[in-house]
Amino acid sequence: MSTDSSITYEPNNPADLATFLVDNKEKHHEIWVILIKKKYVNPQPVSFNQAVNLAINNGLVDSRTNS
Repeated sequence: MSTDSSITYEPNNPADLATFLVDNKEKHHEIWVILIKKKYVNPQPVSFNQAVNLAINNGLVDSRTNS
C-alpha cells in the first residue's frame, strides 16, 4: 500500500539502511537517502554503491539525483 508521501533517511550503516528500506518501501512514494561524503567522515557509514545495491535488491530504483 504505497502513499504519495516521501521520506528522507540518514543511515548509520548498511544493515540499518537495509532494514529501513524493507520497513518503508510500501509506505512511501519516495525514499531519499542522505549519504555523508567520504571527505567529511572516514569511513563512510554507507557508500553510494552500497546504497544503490540495497535499493536495487529491494526493487527500489530511480534515476534522479539531488545534490
